[in-house]
Amino acid sequence: MKIPGYFINLDRATARAEHMHAEAARLDLPILREAAVDGTALTDDQIAELHSPVDGMHRLSGPEVGCFLSHRSVWKRIADGPTDFGAVFEDDVTFADDTRTLLNDDSWLPSGAHIIKIETTARKALLLPPFEQVPHDRCLGQLASMHMGGGGYILSQETAVQLVAATQRFGAPVDYLLFSPEHMIFSQIPRWQLFPAICVQQVRSKLSFLPDGAEASGLDAARVSLKLKGWPKFKREITRPFTLGAKEFSARHAACKSGGKWLSIEYRA
Repeated sequence: MKIPGYFINLDRATARAEHMHAEAARLDLPILREAAVDGTALTDDQIAELHSPVDGMHRLSGPEVGCFLSHRSVWKRIADGPTDFGAVFEDDVTFADDTRTLLNDDSWLPSGAHIIKIETTARKALLLPPFEQVPHDRCLGQLASMHMGGGGYILSQETAVQLVAATQRFGAPVDYLLFSPEHMIFSQIPRWQLFPAICVQQVRSKLSFLPDGAEASGLDAARVSLKLKGWPKFKREITRPFTLGAKEFSARHAACKSGGKWLSIEYRA
């Protein structure tokens, strides 16, 4: 494979591993398993050695730190591997039928592309030109707004090396570091978005493809205690329509001015 893939999976999440192996068999995808770091086993001292909270960001939970370390382990494999690119997946995604074709050929990636998001969280995103045509009626555009999630993305080997070196300590969740304009590392590197996307996590989709009894994500449970409560939550809910309206107006204006697109990133099988 020109773009080898790795999926992150906890040892105890056997149903999720079986799902990913079934997806690999269905599409003849030679993706490899990366044993995830179990963040629930990390002590407070271990977390403190790795995590330095940044302004505007909550202190990461053990599962969030474990998730970050797991992604970082895959970055190391890409950095040390024999290919120019590698793909990172979490263990609750389904793939489009043409995924194998795209992972077997890196010629569709634009010159200078280093971080390419190939999943969607089914939200709107601002994409700026240049737009690049991709086989099977897909496109690439430069991601100019927040589009969270770390379920599926491609890294160049060069960027994987840089990420490993720069994240011996970290201050934000892995998807913030990669895809949030406010918290991203190496902001000078363009983020590209594939649309329609070729993979999606079940939690972000109307589809149901994980097997019955598949293990729940520890991240969601860990973040419950971090949600706003009381007056801060009430204030956020009251201002939400105005915030969303301002975001919509700003994004539409930026898209119109630049020849870009403000659109919902869909998954297409």
